[in-house]
Amino acid sequence: MSAMSNSSNSGALHDDGATSMNIAIFGDLHGRVLLAFHLIDLWQRHTGASIDYALSVGDIGIYRSIDNMEKTSRRFAEKYPEELGFSKFFWTFDTQTHRIEKHPTTSAVLDRSSADLLFLPGNHEEHGFLCGICDHFAVTTDTPVAVDVDWQGLSDGLYDENQFHGHARLHLLPQGRSVDLPGPLDETTWAPLYSCSLLALNGLDRYTRPDSWGLAKTCVDIDIMLTHETYRGRLEGFDKTGRRDAAAGSERLLSTIKRVSPKYHFFGHHHWYYPEVELRNQAGSATKSVGLNQVHFVDRTAAITRGCFGVLKVNSPHAMAFHIVDEPWFTELTYSDCRGLL
Repeated sequence: MSAMSNSSNSGALHDDGATSMNIAIFGDLHGRVLLAFHLIDLWQRHTGASIDYALSVGDIGIYRSIDNMEKTSRRFAEKYPEELGFSKFFWTFDTQTHRIEKHPTTSAVLDRSSADLLFLPGNHEEHGFLCGICDHFAVTTDTPVAVDVDWQGLSDGLYDENQFHGHARLHLLPQGRSVDLPGPLDETTWAPLYSCSLLALNGLDRYTRPDSWGLAKTCVDIDIMLTHETYRGRLEGFDKTGRRDAAAGSERLLSTIKRVSPKYHFFGHHHWYYPEVELRNQAGSATKSVGLNQVHFVDRTAAITRGCFGVLKVNSPHAMAFHIVDEPWFTELTYSDCRGLL
């Protein structure tokens, strides 16, 4: 077992394919969206199991073009062109018809997994675009909505019947509202044997809708909580790079997590791996909190960042365990191995 292994790995659940499900958890993707689906495919091939859902803790990098980026993101995109992965693989338009085009590489990678990627908005996204989709095209305010679909074009009648208008594999989570992730089906009733409840909240005031804080505090029986920022005090003792870790985190998020009492809490934003710890909450139980690293290659020769990808194994809402993926097939991946996906 390598130095990056999570101590909770020793308590991993037995994989009963009939009653369990696997949920992939990714750190900040910053445009490397297709790479996340490729990692799901690799994990499935190496384990023989399936990923049922994939979750990202924000900064997925949703920008329709470099012109839609704010100054900071544009500067990074000039150094790392893969930060524009969403526009390259999921949002390419025909300049004559103004209709979205299907990217052959994207289709091939997505076909190897049925799991959709659910994410919350970070601070590096095209927020006006995301808010517009939520406000105008979400079925309800408490359901995820696909952002890799040309909803406006459909509304304007630009597409013929059955014509490609997007993959519908990237789903924006509503903030502050509980979302159900149905588990395996009962073979006699075809109803889910159980569901996992998921709550998403950015945690940075500027990027958290004001009503989301109050809505989140009313949620009960939450299994998984995704935040972009983390709670105040979570990073103390983990400062390995001279950053302001001890002062980071949200006090408001701390009180929200303690009240909601999720079983697991995952966050990103700080681009470092923070191993699992327990936070005692108001219900007298404990929330297990894990920070995911950025999914990234530091340069064209480097291996992928450690601690950026993990899997939550669930046998029921009350039996789940998380482990960081750190097997050699993953930790030895380099930029050149994934060149066509970036």
